[in-house]
This record gives sequence, structure tokens and C-alpha cells, in this order.
Amino acid sequence: NKMAQNKILTDVAGTAVHDGIIGQLMGHFARQGTDYLKGDQASAKAKEIVAGIRDKFGFPGTAEVVGFVHGQLSARALNPDYLKLTGETSPSGYESGAIVPQGFDDVIPAFKGWHDNGRGVWTYSNGSAEEQEAMLSNTSAGDMTPYVRSFFDTADVGLKTESDSYKTVADRIQVGPSEITFLSDRVDELDAAYNAGLDVVQVNRPGNKPQPD
Repeated sequence: NKMAQNKILTDVAGTAVHDGIIGQLMGHFARQGTDYLKGDQASAKAKEIVAGIRDKFGFPGTAEVVGFVHGQLSARALNPDYLKLTGETSPSGYESGAIVPQGFDDVIPAFKGWHDNGRGVWTYSNGSAEEQEAMLSNTSAGDMTPYVRSFFDTADVGLKTESDSYKTVADRIQVGPSEITFLSDRVDELDAAYNAGLDVVQVNRPGNKPQPD
């Protein structure tokens, strides 16, 4: 069975960890985002994004930008600039224990098996590579990162609902699209991957939103 040798590309939230992590991240951003983005620890890039949003929409300050970005992301308007702001605010939440992703118990054994038998595991998420690493190293089920070769994000390879993104991922992994099996809970992502020639598997997890057939 050729599929048994396929490289594994996996979604993160709703697949490797409980989809509730999105709500945790958004809540942390709503509570901590303004202080973080006004502070010294925020990157120049993040401050530039905040200034751009303020100018574009005429917001008086950072708090209004945070409120706006929170609303946009909650509505799944997954602009990479908005994700950059939340992603940069999140690590402090993992470090303090305010954010604990609920890891599924089958993930580490599966990742370890694919890692050990040479298939390899890559992740692909709307969140930045840095945020994925922080998230997966701090799950309730343990540290998943030793088994992940690298972390792909939408700012780097494109949206998860566009087929070309998956062709880019295949190029980066240096295999043909049909040599990759993509795991996700979201039908729109699975359709895009399938149309790019990947093998796809829909993952059903407790707490996930119902998906169209």
C-alpha cells in the first residue's frame, strides 16, 4: 500500500488539539493584547500592523485595534496581519499557564510512530510557525514538537482553503502532492488539498463544529 509511506501533513486546532484552543487564544488576546502591543516586547512589525489598522479605519488607539481584530478573527476573517498580532501575544499565555491546549491522547503515539518509521510529520495552521510550536509544546497531553519536522503557516505558503498552498507545501517537503496525506477537521481545507492531488482524511474530534457533507 503506497499510502502507507505517505508524508503526514496535519492541521492543528480541531485535529491535534481541541478546537476550544481558538476560544482560549481569542480570550487571551482580548485581555492582554492592548497591553502587549503597547509595550516594549511587541515587535516592530506588530507595531507597524497596529498603526496601519489605526490609519485605515480611523481608530483612536490600540485598544480599538485589538477589539476590531478580535471581531474579525472571531468571524474567520483570517488576515495574516491579524493573525500576526494574536500569535505574538499568545506565547506569554502558554508560559504563564493561562492557555493550555487540550491535546488528544492518540496524537503523540501517532506522531512518534510516523516520525520513527520515516514518514515524517509536518503541521499547517493559520497561526504562525512560532505559535504552532508554542501551542504543541504545551498541550495537556505533552510536548508534540519533537516529532514535527517543520511548521507551515498561511503567511508563508498561502490560505488553507486554496489548492495552490498545498502544491507549495509539497514543493517544500520535496515530494509529489500524491505522496502526502493531509489530516484536518475542515471540509473546505480537505477539498482544497484533494484538488491539489493530496490524499486526505477527515478527522472528527469532540467539540468540533459540524461540517457539511
